Amino acid sequence: MVLDPLAAAKFVCETRGWSITSLSLQKILYFSHLAFLGENKGKPLFDENFEAWDFGPVLRNVYTYTKNRGVNINIIEESVFCDIESVEENNNNKEIQTLAFFTKHLTGLHPSTLVGWSHWDGGAWKKNYSKFYKSTIPDEDIRNEYSGGEKLKKTLLDSRK
Repeated sequence: MVLDPLAAAKFVCETRGWSITSLSLQKILYFSHLAFLGENKGKPLFDENFEAWDFGPVLRNVYTYTKNRGVNINIIEESVFCDIESVEENNNNKEIQTLAFFTKHLTGLHPSTLVGWSHWDGGAWKKNYSKFYKSTIPDEDIRNEYSGGEKLKKTLLDSRK
């Protein structure tokens, strides 16, 4: 089952208690997607591609949706996703388990730490980023980041402990 990014974003915010920045939300979604691709033979977690923006990988629809609804820069308001159905009731499948795991383990980290992890040399963001335009990050590049990026893999695996 591929997840709707907005429903996944609502799940992350509900799970975290709404005290999360937009930047952290985007990185949690990205690392969840990265791990899911890597652990499930390239099967995507979301039905939208990430784009390489200045502060890392971004799901444009999540950014646009939250931006247009008055999200404070330091916290997402509960009312932002009020018209989105949550995915929480499906918590027995691999997709939701992956999202829940990364929500639990990454929400306590400072957003700049998550940005640093997404910007590592040799990673998918670095390979696709241009300061002149926002390019799509192909899932194949993200999957290769998981399988080939020993530094990132170690960091992600260490966060699981």
